[in-house]
Amino acid sequence: MAARPNFARRFLGGSAHRARVVLKQNRGNGGQGAWKSSACRGGTREGIVRVLHALRGSVREEMPLLTFMKRCEPYFGLGGCIIDQPFQPRLPEGMIRCYMAGDRVAGFGHQLIKALIPPPPEGPDAPAAQPGLASCMVRTRRGSRS
Repeated sequence: MAARPNFARRFLGGSAHRARVVLKQNRGNGGQGAWKSSACRGGTREGIVRVLHALRGSVREEMPLLTFMKRCEPYFGLGGCIIDQPFQPRLPEGMIRCYMAGDRVAGFGHQLIKALIPPPPEGPDAPAAQPGLASCMVRTRRGSRS
């Protein structure tokens, strides 16, 4: 996790600049503020990064690292931060979410993800680029499922 003063130093000095990583603002939904990023050319502030925003309809872009970092500046507003994590190549298989109600598990959901995966050749609005159906198992009472 990086706060504004540490973002440039940590991003340039750590694995985030060398490997494919996901950078996410600490709040948001629908892909807002979530980026897949990897170094393209160069390993300095003048280097080029390849980024893909998780918002529906986004396409992969290449840009100078400092331009991308400037794009992330708004995520630090009101005490915000950026969370970095390794990109999981099995993301197209979906992810399991655990829903909590206080300190108790309220249910699980299997979410099929299309964000952070390059769109098909037909483009980001093609049917193949849209999220799939998801399954959900919710615990309604101790031991019962729906």
